[in-house]
Amino acid sequence: MTKFRALGLALFLALLSPFAAMAQSTSAQPTEGYGSNITVTTSWADLVTTYTGMVSAPAFVHNIGTSRVVVFFTASASAPTAGGIVIKPGDTLSGSAAHVWIRSIDSTGIVTVGKVSAAMGDANGGAVQGGSAAGAADSGNPVKIGCIYTATMPTLADGQRGNVSCDSRSNVSVFAKFGLATGNDTVSNAVLASPGSVTAANPSGNPNLMTVANWYYDGTQWVRIRGDTNGSFVVGKGGAGLNSGQVSVGTSSTLVAAARAGRGKIILGVGAANTCAFGNTGVTTTTGYPLQPIAGASLTLDSSAAIYAACSATTTVSFLEQY
Repeated sequence: MTKFRALGLALFLALLSPFAAMAQSTSAQPTEGYGSNITVTTSWADLVTTYTGMVSAPAFVHNIGTSRVVVFFTASASAPTAGGIVIKPGDTLSGSAAHVWIRSIDSTGIVTVGKVSAAMGDANGGAVQGGSAAGAADSGNPVKIGCIYTATMPTLADGQRGNVSCDSRSNVSVFAKFGLATGNDTVSNAVLASPGSVTAANPSGNPNLMTVANWYYDGTQWVRIRGDTNGSFVVGKGGAGLNSGQVSVGTSSTLVAAARAGRGKIILGVGAANTCAFGNTGVTTTTGYPLQPIAGASLTLDSSAAIYAACSATTTVSFLEQY
């Protein structure tokens, strides 16, 4: 009886010894991987021989095969003769020791091994953290991330963390933020403030490629650059307004068309056999731009300024302006 009691005590101590250097977990933990898909036979093998980063470091063994495996965290460099912890398929064992012995029980096993991250210790047993702090030099391996789809865009307060957003097809949502036009060159915020029209009712905005509407400023308002139905670029500017008139011009500088903000074009023509010169106030027949009295001859200007003329003799000058 005494002999059997001694043998039972020795066996109990041998089975208990691995717990002094390890703790068991059956859930995934933040890790720095060393190896995956490692084949385990029924003979003892020391993992630290190949995976030296596990030596005396918080490490784990995860059973990804279909066979049970035995793991022994120990200070001994010799293969165990007894003891160890059985890991069922799908379970994980973690611990820290100079040597990590492993063997399969049923048949060839497969495991993944690695180092438990230093980011362990929150209330739920673990927390994934990056390899470097904000503002520090980058280090470590990248972490696979995902995105979240919500029908209504969230509203965050200052300093709050937000999720990466995506649409219902897992396309990551990226929106450019633009400042609004201010001062004299004002435009409608609904037109130029937010390409894609991102709103609470339309959180994904325009699902197509972002396009830019080109505009020019005519001195009073922003006007769209136009094209025709064939896609040809139209250089002309101005609106749909037209104004025409005829002015009798003598040999001195005479106002033909007053300045008009928003004018696109003005066409000038002379109606008698006299040469007229056009220009600014004070223009003369020798300082202005001459227009000969030839049938069909005209002068076209893209200007919103006032236009004056002086002729070699009294002449009727006609104009047609678009604005």
